[in-house]
Amino acid sequence: MSLSAAGLRLLIGADATYRFLAIWGGQSLRFPKRPAGTFYDKLLRVVGPVAAEALRREYAGQTCYVPTDAGAERAQRNVEIVVRLASGESPAQVARTSQYLARVSPRQVLRIKQAAGL
Repeated sequence: MSLSAAGLRLLIGADATYRFLAIWGGQSLRFPKRPAGTFYDKLLRVVGPVAAEALRREYAGQTCYVPTDAGAERAQRNVEIVVRLASGESPAQVARTSQYLARVSPRQVLRIKQAAGL
């Protein structure tokens, strides 16, 4: 079974979904039938007790693939790039000092700038 980011947001909320996907995105997980064990303890710490219990009840005993939330990550990256451009940094400087896993080229920064109407 594959989970969807949209379905998770409905079940546990946007903040808990973001934290859940950041930790387990791209992996298969087996959800416990009972609220115990090391995985459940980590789930409690990451998403909180209400969201952890909602996930356990919904997917108890099932192995599920957790997707990555690449679209949301790109949108967040683009917002941060636009803010830096609006503050006066050059596209080359933004690309050179980017904090993202995938390298951002100056051309890509210019495309983001154009899309933002700057």
